[in-house]
Amino acid sequence: MQSSFRNRTGELEALRRFWAAAGPQFVVVWGRRRVGKTALLREAVRGRRHAYLVADTQRESLLLEVFARECARALGPPGISFRTWDAFFEYVADAAEKPLILVLDEVGFLQEANPAFFSILQRCWDTRLSGTQLRLVLCGSSVSAMEREVLGYRSPLYGRRTGQLEVRPLAYAQARMFHPRASESRRIEFFAALGGIPAYLLQFDPSRPALENIEARVFPAESYLHREPRLLLLQELREPATYFSVLTAIAEGAARFNDISTRSGLAATKLGKYLGVLQSLRLVRRDFPATERRRSARTSRYRIADPFFAFWFRFVAPWSGVLEGGDREAPRRHLLAHWNGHVGRVFEEVCQELVRGQLGAFGGPFESVGSWWAGEREIDVVAIDRSRGVLLGGECKWTSAPMGRDVLDALREKLGYVEGRWRERRAALFSKSGFTEGCRAAAGRDVALIDLARLRALFGSR
Repeated sequence: MQSSFRNRTGELEALRRFWAAAGPQFVVVWGRRRVGKTALLREAVRGRRHAYLVADTQRESLLLEVFARECARALGPPGISFRTWDAFFEYVADAAEKPLILVLDEVGFLQEANPAFFSILQRCWDTRLSGTQLRLVLCGSSVSAMEREVLGYRSPLYGRRTGQLEVRPLAYAQARMFHPRASESRRIEFFAALGGIPAYLLQFDPSRPALENIEARVFPAESYLHREPRLLLLQELREPATYFSVLTAIAEGAARFNDISTRSGLAATKLGKYLGVLQSLRLVRRDFPATERRRSARTSRYRIADPFFAFWFRFVAPWSGVLEGGDREAPRRHLLAHWNGHVGRVFEEVCQELVRGQLGAFGGPFESVGSWWAGEREIDVVAIDRSRGVLLGGECKWTSAPMGRDVLDALREKLGYVEGRWRERRAALFSKSGFTEGCRAAAGRDVALIDLARLRALFGSR
């Protein structure tokens, strides 16, 4: 049967390199729930000798029974059983006299069933498994637990791994491929609502506009996506209410440290800890102007890194009581009033991604791509290469009106304020609705004009 697996080319190649490497391999794979780890690993082991074992919340004895049945099915012989983890790993060692991939998925549940599980694995690896042809993969969904209990310095397994792979949400270039028949505008709006999580992208109907999908697939209290961020945070965090207040403050527009402190009601002396945890979970990121070499807290800005979380905390969380009571009218009005602004911010990141990936279209390569701000001046897309003295600045507009010459004139003026020894200052405009004739005439051949048709062609017509 042909695989339906899509994307993740780089991650798939990395895993296949582990399979092909000489000697035993001990690989740690982690990433948040729904990000596609299982689909990736199952594709990576397809056609190879393997056992794929998934743990869940059961007693240790029941987990050993389940693993025995799966091992018998995958590797034989029929009727095997394990009373202890030592017996299980001894069986694995014998089976791995020939090349064998063993995936232990959701290993956090194994640790819950037996707190000594990782110590047992460490001992068995050192004494038996490391002398075999085993390719062992430990996979988990709790980012904090995996980084602490498996990768951390105090873990019994520290120093054993031969490789690691964090599976992150898809970038727009990959996420857009989930809806190949949709217009580029609709794909960007889907990404603005759902981000790059495959399980979420599959929830939307590509034949319906984004706002209709949101009302049908996110607003209803019984829908799969309605409570998803809340459930994920409850699984990861010990003080979810405090983190909720921080994320809500950022989603509502607080970007600077002191503003987040004020709006969340959290003292500045405590806020750093919570922002640090959210950054480690890849839910919040700290941005600096793309031209800044020495990063300064004074110029930094925080933003929610995941589009779905940014969307949810702005359009769903504040209305949760209303939505769960069945009233969607006020949340709908709020969504309609602020939707284009939300999509516009995501569109800026899509354009930055385009500049990073399509160097030829913008005169790359660049050493840094991001945005730039100083005082009241901001440029949505900035790419620099100091070795060549090249500065590229771009403005992005997600509006129904074509972009006019005034935007280009303002961009050229702002580029003059970007400090640095620039031999060349280039401009690019990115517009949902194209450009006026006056803008096109003023741009000539020196300015890259990127409408959605051009953006689609640069990302690939699929």
